[in-house]
Amino acid sequence: MAKVVAFSSNKGGVLKTSLSVNVAGVLAAHDKHTLIIDMDNQGNVATSFGKDPDDIDFTIYDLLTDVNSLKRVDDAIYNVAPNLDMIVANDDMAYFE
Repeated sequence: MAKVVAFSSNKGGVLKTSLSVNVAGVLAAHDKHTLIIDMDNQGNVATSFGKDPDDIDFTIYDLLTDVNSLKRVDDAIYNVAPNLDMIVANDDMAYFE
């Protein structure tokens, strides 16, 4: 069964992304299929893996705002390493309410 782990804080600069990326990396290294879902408009999960979040065509914002997105969830998943995938956020999330 899948497990969900969330790192959340309203305060910025408390290493939420760093913690998420590193925990996900450890889990993936131990053969646990891991998906990181970034919800921060800075898009630092993508940059942690050398990707520009503004170059990603389909993001978490698109999934949350498009009523037909359930058919395209797989389109938002980007593989970054064995057992490690991400759904990217970018500055579009600044407009999400």
